[in-house]
Amino acid sequence: MKAALLDFYENRKRYLEGLDGELIDDSIVYDRAFGFCEDAIMLIGEAPGESEAREGRPFCGPAGKNLAKLVESCGVKRERLLISNAFAFRTLEYSKSGVKNRTPNTQELKIGAKMLIEEIGIVKPKMIVLLGGSAEKAFLKIEDDLLKSAFRSLQKHEIKEISYDNRSLFIAKTHHPSPLVFNRADKRAELYEFFLRLNEYAN
Repeated sequence: MKAALLDFYENRKRYLEGLDGELIDDSIVYDRAFGFCEDAIMLIGEAPGESEAREGRPFCGPAGKNLAKLVESCGVKRERLLISNAFAFRTLEYSKSGVKNRTPNTQELKIGAKMLIEEIGIVKPKMIVLLGGSAEKAFLKIEDDLLKSAFRSLQKHEIKEISYDNRSLFIAKTHHPSPLVFNRADKRAELYEFFLRLNEYAN
């Protein structure tokens, strides 16, 4: 898996470099702490921000610090988690104060969704968790009716087992661990409770 996944990340960058479109930072962003293990749990956000593009790894800004606390609390070994994004590159726009993050547009999300399905096909995770409403909206641009239907039918924090690609796959969605969410005691408690349940699926 390791060689195939690293090749995929390189090819993903080359593909994006050949596109005409909006301003995109094409820095390679991928989870360098993942242990390339079988039966991984994939945690999927929407898109990288400035910190992620600069450091080349997902969730390394303020939300990433919160995510690290959640992972540490649940007891799942970090190498068993693959943290990814529905659109794997930082999208940008100009403002009076300079360059800032931009929400990926529909066409970009469709491209990202196609790439994400390829990443999922290589990893063959045991579980996929969407982090927040923006991640869900981006993920649902995939051209896979089975996965789309399954995620649309999910309640937040529900964990459902489906048959996908001739194997069992667990799917779930929860809050994005942004500071805005994490600073709310009720949402923070829900996140910690949900992440504790992941330990059941980590082996």
